[in-house]
Amino acid sequence: MGTVGASWLACQCHGIDPLVQVKDVLTRLPAMTNHDDSAALMSAKWKQPTADKAAESKSR
Repeated sequence: MGTVGASWLACQCHGIDPLVQVKDVLTRLPAMTNHDDSAALMSAKWKQPTADKAAESKSR
C-alpha cells in the first residue's frame, strides 16, 4: 500500500478529509523547528485548523 495509502486510510479512519489534512501539514511543516512538533500532524492527533489560524497561515 505504501506510506501515502496508509496515511490516506488513517485519515479516513479518524473521520478526516485526507486532502485537507495533507494541505495543512504541507503548509505547517516549513515553520516547524523541532521533531516534537511533528506529533500534532499525525492523523490520530491532527485537528483541523480554525478559521483564524487558516487566515494567519495564508497571510505569510
